Amino acid sequence: MDGGIVAILTGLVGVAGTLGGALVGRRGAVKVASVTSDSNHELARQAARRQAYAALGTAAFRFGRKVADIQQIMDRRWAGSRPTHVPVPAEEYAALDACLDEVAHTAISVQLHGTGELVDMAWDVYFACQRAERALSKYGVVGLPKLDEIRGALDAATMEASRARGIFLSNGRAHLEGRPVPLQGEPTLQTAYDSNGNGAQG
Repeated sequence: MDGGIVAILTGLVGVAGTLGGALVGRRGAVKVASVTSDSNHELARQAARRQAYAALGTAAFRFGRKVADIQQIMDRRWAGSRPTHVPVPAEEYAALDACLDEVAHTAISVQLHGTGELVDMAWDVYFACQRAERALSKYGVVGLPKLDEIRGALDAATMEASRARGIFLSNGRAHLEGRPVPLQGEPTLQTAYDSNGNGAQG
């Protein structure tokens, strides 16, 4: 074979090898970039979920504390031997409404970022808080004949709201840790109320 042709063929083989290597390298770089992008996306999604779950838990806790604050004011009516009119400042009711709105807003955030089970639990928290607000309203106008009944209903409603918050947070943590959701059985939780319905650290 002519030496010139051999040289040309050798050069073509070298070029083909170079192009092939570049193509393999490019494919590898694209794959690495894709894996890195997926990893970053998953980390961002987990961070958004963690923030949403924590925000709802905090909002529900603040709501519970505000209910307890207003209930303490209402309880003063029954401090003496006869019922006494004790008005609740309007700003307290405004603060309660703001707390309930915040629970709704954070539940919407969970709906955007969370899984189906956590979304359902988030709205369970909101509706439980809503029921507690209604129970507080009834307690605010109750008369002596139904005092025990309405106070008991309020205590039950506030405890249920706190329980819903605890279940949501326990399952939210399990989800973030990659454990099965929903958790079976009663989660361990610290409520926002003590046995008398008063605020407690939780």
